[in-house]
Amino acid sequence: MDGNSKLYVIPELTTTFQMWMNLDQNFIAKNIFPEIPVPNEMFYVWSAGKEHLTIPTSTIRMGRAKAPETHASRNTTLKGPLNEHALSDFITERQYKIGGGALSIENQVVESVASQMALTDEFALATTLSDTTVLTHYQTLSGGAQWSDHGNSNPFTDITNMVQQQSNLSPMPANTCWMSNDVWLQIVNHPDFLARLGLAQDRTMNQDKFLNLLSPYGIEKLYIGKTKYNNANVAQTANLVSTWGKHFWIGYVTDTPGVQQINGGYKFYLDGMRRVTREYKNNPPLNEIVNTDFYDYELLSPDVYYWLQNVIA
Repeated sequence: MDGNSKLYVIPELTTTFQMWMNLDQNFIAKNIFPEIPVPNEMFYVWSAGKEHLTIPTSTIRMGRAKAPETHASRNTTLKGPLNEHALSDFITERQYKIGGGALSIENQVVESVASQMALTDEFALATTLSDTTVLTHYQTLSGGAQWSDHGNSNPFTDITNMVQQQSNLSPMPANTCWMSNDVWLQIVNHPDFLARLGLAQDRTMNQDKFLNLLSPYGIEKLYIGKTKYNNANVAQTANLVSTWGKHFWIGYVTDTPGVQQINGGYKFYLDGMRRVTREYKNNPPLNEIVNTDFYDYELLSPDVYYWLQNVIA
């Protein structure tokens, strides 16, 4: 720098913070297990068997005859107490001074912690829904049947079979499918799908076209989980892995979430208990920021789901 030059410090640039987080739109757990507020940590969930689907011998009665009788099971399951979920981070006094007023370091920390908690929940739900002891209605693909083998696999036939199998399990027909972005990237280039798009110039896959192909089966919603998590150990090179793995699901997801609406599951949360707190500590001087919430993901009706395990290698 020559003698005529001046050095300017620009706070907006010197406090720029690059934070690796998953985008909000890349999370799909909230779409599959909608959120339901509950007023207390302990609450009841009503359920009934499939007796409502039986056909009575007759519904006809004559004169003063007694009406034919039917009966369906009605059960309540006590849920809770809801688990408390919390995660904290700290901001030192020095970090406050370096951060300055141009960028709120507290907002950074709150957003980072909230995103990490959401990622934890996303991974937990994906793990539950890919557990063969939990969702027992599934098929495992291997070898040439996997969709990553474009020359031998027949994914459209696989999905057709899934829809049929799911319809044998539940009167609530599948209206939703979901997968990881890794699986989606195989679908967009798979000849079995592209050949169904019509003229050669139209054979570019997107989400709307994919749903159009599946619309005869009643599939109306598509969710692609694009979240990634780092499975490397501390101090090792980061290794980003898809949260939703290598699988493909179909199922019924209600458009009107509620405690009396059939859905595979819900996220029940304690109304009004989500909060962020700040606590000052010394030695060294810092503020501890804590995100706290009370909730649980509850699987209620596994029969509305059918899934394919390991659709890609």
